[in-house]
Amino acid sequence: MKKFESLAFSYHVNVLHNSKLRRADFRIQLRNFMDGKTSSISHHNLDSYLYALDQLELNGATNAFYLKNKKTKTWREVFLKITSDLPLPKEINPSHLNENNMKVLKSILQNLLRFCSDKDEELTGKNLRLVDEIIKIAVSKQKNKNPFL
Repeated sequence: MKKFESLAFSYHVNVLHNSKLRRADFRIQLRNFMDGKTSSISHHNLDSYLYALDQLELNGATNAFYLKNKKTKTWREVFLKITSDLPLPKEINPSHLNENNMKVLKSILQNLLRFCSDKDEELTGKNLRLVDEIIKIAVSKQKNKNPFL
């Protein structure tokens, strides 16, 4: 990401001659775009991003338009894919999912993925399955102790 930002910013300044833009402002604009906080960007920024993509990968800009080799996913994409065919578990009272509890849930999910992730895809999968089994055991033990669940 740092290399992408550096390439895009230097193109912005040296080729497009936009020397008024500070690097920190460019970084903020780039982050907002990457995080989906804004869907509109200036044509100068678009030119810079496409240039950087082409420098980092053969046909990088073209692949971006065709969404080829898309490796990064947003939280929304991940959770829509894994939850679109699942109802909310019957044990969960939807009214308990207030704003504060949703923040905690987000934190749990982020930390869970950080904990399980590894550079090796197989090890990431193994870690996820292991954590899933541990949680299943904990849930079944909790149900056995509490007859109301």
